Amino acid sequence: LVLDALSCGTGVAFILRGLDHNQTTWGFAGQEDATGWFASMQRVSGIPRVLVSDHQKGLRLSASFAFPGVLHQRCQAHIIRQAHVWITKYPKTLAGRTMRALVLRLSRIEREDDARIWIATFERWLEHFKTFLAEKTEGPNGRKWFTHRYLRKAVSLIRGCTDEAFTFTIAPHTPKTSNHVEGGLNAQLKEHLQRHRGLSTERQRALVALFLSDWNRRKLF
Repeated sequence: LVLDALSCGTGVAFILRGLDHNQTTWGFAGQEDATGWFASMQRVSGIPRVLVSDHQKGLRLSASFAFPGVLHQRCQAHIIRQAHVWITKYPKTLAGRTMRALVLRLSRIEREDDARIWIATFERWLEHFKTFLAEKTEGPNGRKWFTHRYLRKAVSLIRGCTDEAFTFTIAPHTPKTSNHVEGGLNAQLKEHLQRHRGLSTERQRALVALFLSDWNRRKLF
């Protein structure tokens, strides 16, 4: 089950697409939070084999109640995109440049052995640059902060997601990103909503429901 949300009028539309049987369900709420996600998950028939998402906090909390014990694949595209925001395209330090290269290698992992090698390389990187990451800068008022705080944010992101970044290697036919929804289905939906952006929230929701109902019918035949 691939999950994603998109803006819909003054609120949010929750899209839940099942790749195995082409089942797409949806729900609406005023904002993307655990309550909205949980209500949408209740519409799904059966228990999904794996969840694929961007790891939004409310989504993960809801999933732990709606689908306890189900494997989760954290969208690699989101991991790479967020890490690059902090590392930047042209990092000035050796630590930043090697971390950027390591993050880029994420998208090339295909097997469980590849994932183990990547994690071991990341652990060696952490050990090698441990002192560098701990460096602090002192301001004029005597207050100190981590000198490389943005690189540390990227490191924290990677450390926190390694448990769920490679689920696809042990769960066959699981996509490693949520692009099946975000870049495919949602892209078309966003185009429709942009074209009708003058509609009220109520009418935009009706447009989303009509589009997804038609999408489900087309997938059945």
